[in-house]
Amino acid sequence: MYEGFASFGGIEVVNSRRAWARSSAARAGWYLRPAPTGLDTALNEDFADPTTAPWYDDALPDVSSRFCGIYGLSFRGTPDSVRSTPLTQNSGDGAVLGAPRRGSRSVVVRVSLIARGRDALEYGQAWLQTIMDTAGCGQSVDCDRADVLFFSQPPTTPEEVVDYSRFLKYAGVTSGPFETATYTSRGIYVAEMEWTWTSERPYVYGPNREIGIELAMDFALIQDAPINWVPYPSAELEEDGPGYTRPILAKNLITNPSLESSSTGWSAAYVDGTGSVASYFTSGRVDDGGTWVYRARMAGNGSTSASGVAAAIIYSPFADLTSVPADRYLQASIWAKSLKLAGGDDVLVEDPGAFLVFYNSSDAVVGSTVAMPADARGNDVYTSAKVEVPATATKARIEVSCWMFWKSGNSDANNGDLRLYADYATISELGSA
Repeated sequence: MYEGFASFGGIEVVNSRRAWARSSAARAGWYLRPAPTGLDTALNEDFADPTTAPWYDDALPDVSSRFCGIYGLSFRGTPDSVRSTPLTQNSGDGAVLGAPRRGSRSVVVRVSLIARGRDALEYGQAWLQTIMDTAGCGQSVDCDRADVLFFSQPPTTPEEVVDYSRFLKYAGVTSGPFETATYTSRGIYVAEMEWTWTSERPYVYGPNREIGIELAMDFALIQDAPINWVPYPSAELEEDGPGYTRPILAKNLITNPSLESSSTGWSAAYVDGTGSVASYFTSGRVDDGGTWVYRARMAGNGSTSASGVAAAIIYSPFADLTSVPADRYLQASIWAKSLKLAGGDDVLVEDPGAFLVFYNSSDAVVGSTVAMPADARGNDVYTSAKVEVPATATKARIEVSCWMFWKSGNSDANNGDLRLYADYATISELGSA
C-alpha cells in the first residue's frame, strides 16, 4: 500500500506530497526525497498553498503555516492475514481444531512531522492528537469510530482516486500517536511519530461500486403499495413493436383485494364429506399476528364428540369484467395458507388449492375453471397463467379451498383446530392477448 497518504474520518492526516511541497517552499525539505507527482492534480488542490492544509487556522496564521505537514514513512498491516483457529489440547495425544475466525485488522503508521520552528512542530503534534480523538465525529455519535482512507498506489487522475482507494471501516486509534525520534537543523524541527489504527472489520475494502438490479416482471410477490406497471410510461420512447406506443396497465379488477380495511366482498363456506361440520365451522376477517386476513376455521368445542371430513372454501370479491376489452387477457394471484394448530394424528389439513372461476350475469359458472399453482419459491402465493375472458363471462373470482379431517371431543387431545387463510387477491387486466 502507498504510505504517502491517509485520511481519517474524511480529514487528511498523512500527505507526503503536501509535506514535500510545503517543506520545499520553507527550505525545510533538505532531507526528504520528492513525493510522487500527480497527487495534487488527482485531488485538485495546490499543496504549496499553506491555507489549503487541514491544520491551517485563520486565528493562528503564522504558526499554523510554519507547520509543513506529515510525511508518510510506512503503512504496515494491510496485506497481513487476521485469520486464527482456536486449538484445544486433548488429555491424551493430539488436539481439536476449532472453527477459524477473522479478528480485527490493525495497521501501524510511521510518519515524520516537519516544521519551521519548535512552536510550529508542537502545534502540528497537538493538531494530530486532536484529529485522532475527534475525526470520527462526522461519522459516529461518540467520535471514536471512522473510516481510514488510503491508496493502493499514488493516483494521478480523479478516476484513479476512486480506483486506488482502500478503506478500513469502523476504525479507531488503539495506540499512539507517540514520538519515536526527533531531529533539528538550521531551525527545522522534525519528529518521527507512530500510531496504530485498528478496524473492527477484518477486511480491507475497495471503493463502492454501483450494482445494477434486474426486477423480475412476474406476480410472485403481491403488495398493497402502489406500483407503476406501465412498461412505457413516456411518449419519449420510439415505437418498438405492436402496442408499445400506448401504455399497457396491469389493472386489478378486484375493488377490495386486501383485508386491511374491511371484508367487503369476501365470504366462506364449507362442504360436508362425512359428519356434520355446521356447529364447528366459523369464518370472517381476523387479525392474526398483526395482519388482517380472511379465515375459515374448523375447531372442536371441547365437549361434543364428533368427527368427519369437510372442505373449507374462501371466496375473494368478484371482479367486474364488463369493461374488459375483448383483446385483453387476465392473470390472477392470491396468498393462501392452511394450518393445523391443535389435534392428534387423526386431525389433518391439506394444502390449499386456488382456482379462477368465471361467471355470467345469472351467476352460473361459464368457461373453464383455471387452476392457480403454488409459486415454486414457497411463499404461499398462487398464480394463474395468462387467460382470455370467456365470451359470456361478466365477472370472476378466486376460490381457495382445502380438505380438513376435523375432530371434536372432551379433551385437548381430541379437539382439532384447523384453519385456512387468504388475502391479497388480484385479478389483473394485463393488455393485449
